[in-house]
Formats: sequence, C-alpha cells, structure tokens
Amino acid sequence: MGNKYVDFVSDSDFEECVKKVWSGMSNEMRTDEKLKENGIDPIKMLFDMKYNDFDLEKWKKRESDRQNDKTGGMDIGDFHQNLLGLVKGWTNLGKGDISGLDLKKDDNSIFMEIKNKDNDLNSKSEMATRRTLYNQHKKTPDATIYFGYVIPTNKKSEEKDWDPNKKSLEKWEIHDEKIRRISGKKLYELVTGKKDALEQVFRALPLAIKNVSKDDG
Repeated sequence: MGNKYVDFVSDSDFEECVKKVWSGMSNEMRTDEKLKENGIDPIKMLFDMKYNDFDLEKWKKRESDRQNDKTGGMDIGDFHQNLLGLVKGWTNLGKGDISGLDLKKDDNSIFMEIKNKDNDLNSKSEMATRRTLYNQHKKTPDATIYFGYVIPTNKKSEEKDWDPNKKSLEKWEIHDEKIRRISGKKLYELVTGKKDALEQVFRALPLAIKNVSKDDG
C-alpha cells in the first residue's frame, strides 16, 4: 500500500514536518513581556494607535497578530528544510552548522541554503548569503552550491547561474558557475528526483493539516 501524502518521505515524517509548523501557529494574545522581547518601536506604536484610532489593547492585538504571522512565515521556511532533509540521500544540517547552510547531499556533491521566498532576502542578507555560499565553494570546489527558494517572485521554476550584481560585487567575490539559484518545482525535483514533488506537497497539505490539527485538538 502506497503513502497517502507524498512518495518521497514516509507519512509519519510528512506529518511530523506539518506538526512542527502547526504547533508554532497561534492566534493567542502575546503577553506584554513577549511583545517587548520581540522589540517594539514606541514611536511607531503611537503613530499607529492614532492613525488607526486604536486604544492600547487593540494595538496589542494587532501587534500580536503581526508577530504570530512573522513567526509562522519563518516556520514555513523550516518546513521545506525539514522535509527535504528527510529525503533519502540528503541531510538536514539544522541550525548552527559550521557551513551556515541548510541541506547537503550525502556524497557532498551539493550544498544548499533554502528560503521560502526569494524576496526574503534584502540586499544586505543577499550579500551575506552569497558570502556563505562562496565560503562553502572554497571548501568543496567540486560541489555545486545552491541558493534555493520555493516561491519565486517571477513565478518561474528555474535553475540558473547566480551571477552577482556587478554594482554590489565585493572584492572577495568572483563569478563561478558552481554557485547557482534554483526555485519552485526545480528545487524539489533536484532533491527528490520527482518532477511533481512540489505538486505532491500542495495536494497533500490539506489532508495532513486536517489530520494533525485533529490530533492536536
């Protein structure tokens, strides 16, 4: 009998990845301490309250929703890393790995940084990501080093050379075809070997979320 979710990881592994995202989601009001812990701009708060005609409690509710949504967005990026790291022949490097990257192929032929969206990188973080990829390239010159993202702003699934912006090129940075970008279906196909792997995930998620949320309730 085949898997009920996707055919590149087990049902229990898929549910566990979904559960990690689900358990991190919250509609609860954050405490004052938690709101402060995540950083509050008091001047912006005053402008927001006046502009939206909010009292303090209404503002806290909206700020709680914003912070919860931001946390959920980060969890989605982890979802892809966790899921693809369970594919046979691949390793999830987790957080804090010396490489600074997210995934590697077990034969060390591919290393990868994964984001949910390519616009998750601003110019500063893009430079930092390129530096991380380049540092790994120097250690493993025969490996291909990828920046992978699941949701491309141009709506194209593609693999291409990551040619640096000449205007922002740093002295240490050189153009090398072993440093690449890969997105959408191409990303999932590279790791799983399945052309429809990302489509499988989209089809499976409603059922998996239903099952996980039922267990959680």
